[in-house]
Amino acid sequence: MIKFQHKTIMLFNLPCHLITKFFVFLMLALVAFSNPVHAREGTIKVGVYENAPLVYQDESGGYSGLSIDILKLIAAEEGWNLEYVSGSFAESVERLERGEIDLQVCIAYSDERSKKIDFSKEILLSNWGVVYTWPGSGIETILDLEGKRVALMKQDIHPQAFMKMINSFGIHLEIIPIDDLREGLKLVSEKKVDAVVVNRSFGLSNAKQFQVERTDIIFNPIEISYAAPKGMNSDLLAVIDKYLKALKANKNSIYYQSFDKAFGLNEPLSAMSKWVYWGFVLLFVLIGVLVLSNSILNHRVHKRTAELQREIDERKQAEKALKKSDTHLHTLISTIPDLVWLKDTQGVYLFCNSRFERLYGAKEKDIIGKTDYDFVNKELADFFRLHDQAAMAAGTPSVNEEELTFAADGHREILETIKTPMVGSDGQLIGVLGIARDITERKRSEDERKEMEERLRQAQKMEAIGTLAGGIAHDFNNILAIIFGFTDMARANAPSGTQLEEDLEQVLIAANRAKELVKQILAFSRQSATERFPLQIQPLIKEGLKMIRSSIPSTISITEDINSKSGNILADPSQINQILMNLCTNAYHAMEETGGVLSVTLKPALIGPEEQLMSAHVTPGEYLELTVSDTGCGIGPDIIDKIFDPYFTTKGVGKGTGMGLAIIHGIMADCGGMITVESQLGLGATFHVFFPVVALNAVPEINEAEDILKGNERILFVDDEELLAEMAKKMLEKLGYCVTVCHSSVEALETFKNTPGEFDLVITDQTMPGITGAELSRMMMQIRPDIPIILCTGYSNLINEASAKELGIKEFALKPLTKETIAKLIRKVLNGGKEAKGQSVV
Repeated sequence: MIKFQHKTIMLFNLPCHLITKFFVFLMLALVAFSNPVHAREGTIKVGVYENAPLVYQDESGGYSGLSIDILKLIAAEEGWNLEYVSGSFAESVERLERGEIDLQVCIAYSDERSKKIDFSKEILLSNWGVVYTWPGSGIETILDLEGKRVALMKQDIHPQAFMKMINSFGIHLEIIPIDDLREGLKLVSEKKVDAVVVNRSFGLSNAKQFQVERTDIIFNPIEISYAAPKGMNSDLLAVIDKYLKALKANKNSIYYQSFDKAFGLNEPLSAMSKWVYWGFVLLFVLIGVLVLSNSILNHRVHKRTAELQREIDERKQAEKALKKSDTHLHTLISTIPDLVWLKDTQGVYLFCNSRFERLYGAKEKDIIGKTDYDFVNKELADFFRLHDQAAMAAGTPSVNEEELTFAADGHREILETIKTPMVGSDGQLIGVLGIARDITERKRSEDERKEMEERLRQAQKMEAIGTLAGGIAHDFNNILAIIFGFTDMARANAPSGTQLEEDLEQVLIAANRAKELVKQILAFSRQSATERFPLQIQPLIKEGLKMIRSSIPSTISITEDINSKSGNILADPSQINQILMNLCTNAYHAMEETGGVLSVTLKPALIGPEEQLMSAHVTPGEYLELTVSDTGCGIGPDIIDKIFDPYFTTKGVGKGTGMGLAIIHGIMADCGGMITVESQLGLGATFHVFFPVVALNAVPEINEAEDILKGNERILFVDDEELLAEMAKKMLEKLGYCVTVCHSSVEALETFKNTPGEFDLVITDQTMPGITGAELSRMMMQIRPDIPIILCTGYSNLINEASAKELGIKEFALKPLTKETIAKLIRKVLNGGKEAKGQSVV
């Protein structure tokens, strides 16, 4: 232990200690003047607990210690009134988090604690955890704790780090919880526990009293600070920071005086210089006296011998302390969860910790003196050596990522490695220090986040497409309604059997195809509900192949084998077309560069119990099998299991969204069918789609063409599309009805208010400026509850048939409507919900 001897030096005729006090007072006054803080009103409650020498209850019943001495000085300067609230450390932390105290002394900073409490920026001192035991316990290293009883203080930060370290070594022990550290040292001294975890300062101050000894197990460096409740008393912490910073800057301040008092660093040295002085005086006085020369010489010999012995003892103590320090350092590095190693300039290992031993599956003694080439293949060893040399050449740390297999158990980790050049005290390069941290989970989280972001972008893209499709469908259906109406009326006026009548028939056929196309767009964007009914899909497939033939190059030939006697299935025609188009488009892309053959077949199939295992959605029975095959590049075995996943695609940008096969898979699962695939690289791919066959009696009978139903009632027709409204007026008047047209919902409401009894039926569009069709219907029914209303729309995501009928609307219809459809719908509503077939009321 180094000791200092105080001497009194006169400066300006004043003792040194008075000058020191003057400068301390002057510095504190400058701090206070630079940022004045008024005396705080009321009492400041300070949490204290037993943690000598930092804080403890003295003989008078008050509180003392390094942290208390500094706080008392600040309170005296700032006019604070302090009230100490004592308890265990766990109780103090809980009071602090609940805001029941204003300040807490001697608490270690951690990221977890900083979420609930605020810390002073200036630290009181650095500390770390130490394990103490009773003499002769045999506990020297962390491995000696296996099966022992260890006391840990509740809520303390060191026990948390201690348990993490214990678990990393796979050590099992019994935990004895305690409320304060003195209780723990007492239990050790009474041999009721084998060891206790305390902080360094407390151990140094109290170990001798309890006759316990420190082990070589040290860990968890921390910083001790003052603290306040989260978001409260920041002014107190700011004042403490300023005073503490000033006190630490002055070596003669109360901070160092209290520190020396706490840890015994201010004891005076023995007065050796005085004795030496008089010895030399005596030597010179007696130098001429030959009689006494021999005795003086002997005295000096004995003195030097004693000095040499003292130097030898001090050197032994220094070597012992150095060895102990090396042991502590080695233990600390060995407990770090990261891989740590040191190589010389030639790549020879000089040191490694226990975590690194697991990488090479060898002990440190077997690794030291060897290189990477002794443990891994040349390619990986060259990789390590290259990065070592790069770090040493640059003279700065280098960072890289490596995915390595641990020889100890064969598991793989992604490691973030930092390699730092190591230079000795003489300035010469020693080698390179490496530290590697496992970032496998972090990389996995980053990859998952990127994947989720990509899926979100795809979902947003699909949502935008759906919104666009809805807007297009609304306007396009209005246009189709006009085309249907005027074409239908023109066909009715055309001479029978003429070319004009035939041309108008073709216009209606094209309009119907456009109507189905809009339905497919809405189905694709999930903006319309699917409606399945029994049908034969042979005509749909043949019609679809005609469209496909016109859209793919002639280098690809199409063969078809459609069984005309195949059974009926329960399906939505638009979904059948969607399945066919997706499969054929994929086949076309696979043969786009080389050409080939696209084959489509439709035939009956029987699925038995064995085939049922291929999908959980199917049951044994009769199915209709649609097969689409190509002679393209095929699908590799590494991705064939992923092709039905949403957003998975092997196509380039602009070739697809990765949703086609996923949509087909969903459609087939929903209807009780399934889709399978067979493929090999270079030999093309074949997709099999199985539709359940329904009984023949489930297919509705096709009625003969019926007469168009007419009437003579009064109809109020509302639509903001003027051309559509005029077409509807002409068409309904030809059916015998008296029609009043309004081009806005506001105009229609005003007309209805004036003469509510003048109308037998209201037909209104849904999407209109100002007031929607649904809101207009509600207002009209408030005026006249019995008025029947038909609500029409080209597309709306705000209302459907169910919600319309909940409002009291009689019928809900999707545009475009043919003359036959609207005529039948009008008679159904006016007849009280009963359909009138094959008759006219005119």
